[in-house]
Amino acid sequence: MSANWERIKSGDANLKNKILLRWRVIELIRSFFKERGFLEVDTPALVRYPGTEPHLDPLKTKLITRNIGERDAYLITSPEFSLKKMITAGFGNVFELAKCFRNGEAVGGKHNPEFLMLEWYRVEADYTNLMDETEELLNFICEQIFSVNSFSYNGQTINLKRPWERASVRDLFLQHLDLDLDVCRNERDLLAGEAEKRGQKIKKEDSFDDIFFKMFLNKIEPNFPADHPLIVYDYPLPMAALACQSKSNPLYAERFEVYLGGMELANAFSELIDPVEQCRRFLREQKARASLGKDTDVLDEGLLKALEAGMPATAGIALGVDRLAMLFADAKIIDEVLPLPASQLFKEN
Repeated sequence: MSANWERIKSGDANLKNKILLRWRVIELIRSFFKERGFLEVDTPALVRYPGTEPHLDPLKTKLITRNIGERDAYLITSPEFSLKKMITAGFGNVFELAKCFRNGEAVGGKHNPEFLMLEWYRVEADYTNLMDETEELLNFICEQIFSVNSFSYNGQTINLKRPWERASVRDLFLQHLDLDLDVCRNERDLLAGEAEKRGQKIKKEDSFDDIFFKMFLNKIEPNFPADHPLIVYDYPLPMAALACQSKSNPLYAERFEVYLGGMELANAFSELIDPVEQCRRFLREQKARASLGKDTDVLDEGLLKALEAGMPATAGIALGVDRLAMLFADAKIIDEVLPLPASQLFKEN
């Protein structure tokens, strides 16, 4: 298979239009947020501490300088920590279109190790405000491109008409697995027992998250609607290290994800702003990273310092721009919306 630029030069107008549509989506995102008074910022792609998330593998390099010597450095998996420092500094509602990087994942399909992330943060807001704003953003982009709030993806018409369907994680487990997550009390062994009762094979080394996703991916996600979006909200508290505890049930966190066209598109929180609780969760994640044999010198104490300085109540969300472009361009794989995808840059000669 030729590289994308070679195919376009040879006259592949369909591929060219899909890539042009991705850049149109980026223009519309900027227009949406600037009309709402958000400030577009840019933050470092190269950082000293990438964060403690145990399931992410940041790309590691070494910074070599003439005056401060050598330092381990990482390409960001998300601009989240830097954006929170901007909010604490007083810049108000902000958004960023950031190049992010993740190691250890597939190349091709729905993944590219370098990808474009939209993150936006609204102060004095919670995750319900961002549910509404996400609906508004996608309807705005869709209507600007297609003049209607529906589009075709993978042979299916997807309707973005508001309000979108919303379902709590607890309700989904009750509906599809007849399992009340409350009885597991966020304890690994209790969840493992319930999973085994439902035919799941659990290994002794499986974590709470591993067991949760075995059931979620096998029994719940395949039932998600194909013709409209779904917002899944209130995840178990151990699965949301950066989110506030739910005000209605302390076993859960104020976190939601958006599913559209069979893809996980966005992840959002009412942001945790308590520095003591945030530090406790970071240390727990560091311990989890150590158990997996991963780098542990990754905790950004600068974020804790920002929280101690007084970050206002804020809700934040990360949305995969390349996946959104895939949907609107009716692209089966991410390579179809990228001019120079990694699968072509790094393929064997």
